[in-house]
Amino acid sequence: MSLYALALFAHLVGVFSLFIGMGLQWVVIIGFRKAQAMAQMRLWSGLLRPVAMLGPLSAVLILLAGGYMMFTAWGIGTPWIVVSIGAMLLMAALGMGITVRKLRIVQRTAMGYGLSDEISPELRHHIYNPMLWISAHLASGIALSIVFLMTTKPGWLASLLVMAVAMAMGAIIGATTAKPRRNPATVASQPDFEAITALQHSLANEANITRSSH
Repeated sequence: MSLYALALFAHLVGVFSLFIGMGLQWVVIIGFRKAQAMAQMRLWSGLLRPVAMLGPLSAVLILLAGGYMMFTAWGIGTPWIVVSIGAMLLMAALGMGITVRKLRIVQRTAMGYGLSDEISPELRHHIYNPMLWISAHLASGIALSIVFLMTTKPGWLASLLVMAVAMAMGAIIGATTAKPRRNPATVASQPDFEAITALQHSLANEANITRSSH
């Protein structure tokens, strides 16, 4: 078995670990958004440790093994590899610098409320921070574009174009979906003001009819 084959295996393990970590990260983010009680927040917070571990571990495997294959087989100036390495570094900066850091803020804020079971407005503010949502979408777009580059191995122009489109789509989708949707349970519990107004008018008309009949 050659060193290249071992490096390729380590590289693929890193890629799989990366997507597992990103999947868990999305589970945590969506779980936080859907949580209706602090007990649920604490449950999802427990997944942050593997997320924080898988990110750096997968990045090291991908970059070290990929670097070895680049130097020994592909060449240092291969366009799709250079673009992929730059994208990996950007994704690592987004993940550790924004996404994981803001998830940690949510976790610390949640733990600061002790045994309280009510999710405070302050905690909701951190959960629905637009940068958390947008950075996660950006990282997902970059990861998918890297896989595309690894598969198709295009030249400079196509590599840069694929990365630009992926980042633009991630940013647009993240920005347009960052605003929280109204909870159906909350909406259902709110009074129907139009129905109340109609009922009041009906009661007033009946009262007027009763008075006029007398």
